[in-house]
Amino acid sequence: MGRRMNITDDVLLPGPEIEILLSAFFDYVKNPSTVVDLCTGCGVLGSIISERFQKAKVYATDISKKALDVARTNINFRNVELLQGDLFTPLDRNGVYGVDVLISNPPYCRTQDIYRLPRQIRDHTPRIAIDGGKDGYFLHRRIIEGAPKYVANNSIVILENEAGQSLELRKMLDEKGYAIECTRKNVKGEERVIVARRIKWKH
Repeated sequence: MGRRMNITDDVLLPGPEIEILLSAFFDYVKNPSTVVDLCTGCGVLGSIISERFQKAKVYATDISKKALDVARTNINFRNVELLQGDLFTPLDRNGVYGVDVLISNPPYCRTQDIYRLPRQIRDHTPRIAIDGGKDGYFLHRRIIEGAPKYVANNSIVILENEAGQSLELRKMLDEKGYAIECTRKNVKGEERVIVARRIKWKH
C-alpha cells in the first residue's frame, strides 16, 4: 500500500495477504474509535490503520519486545499505543475493553510444516512468529475464544489465515456466535482473510 517498512530478523516479513487484510478492514470499518492489532510484528497493520484513522485509538500488541522495538520504528502516529504481552493480557492490564475492531495476522503454519516454508522466512523469522501449533489453529482458536471479553457488540473481527484453513475457522467463528461477513481471496483464489461480526456468544 505504498508504505516502506523497516524489517529485521526479529519480525515476520509481511506477505501480499497483508494488503488483502487491510483492504477488508477499510471496506468494513469506517469510523472506529478503538482498534486492536493483535500480534502486530513489524507494526504494518497498526501503522497504516492509525494513519488512515487518526482520531481512533489503536492498540498494537505483541509478545515479543524485539518485535515491538521494530514496530516502534514503523509507527509514526501518536494515536497508537504499543503493548507487550501474550495476546489479550496487555489489554487486561491496561483496561482495554469494548473495542470496535480486532484485526490480526497471527502465526498459522503447522509446526510440522515449518520446514517447507521458503528459506527467507524459515531462516530469518522468529519461530514464535510463524508457528501455529500442531494443527495451525492454536492462536486463531485463542483469539476467537478470548475476544468476547474485549470487543463490543456488533464489532468487527478480521483474521488472516493460511490457505485451506478458512472452512474450519468459519466453523469456529460460527460456534462462538459470530456472523461471517465475507472471506477474501488471494490471486490464486485461496481464501486468506475472514471478516466476522460479533452478534452473540454461544456457550
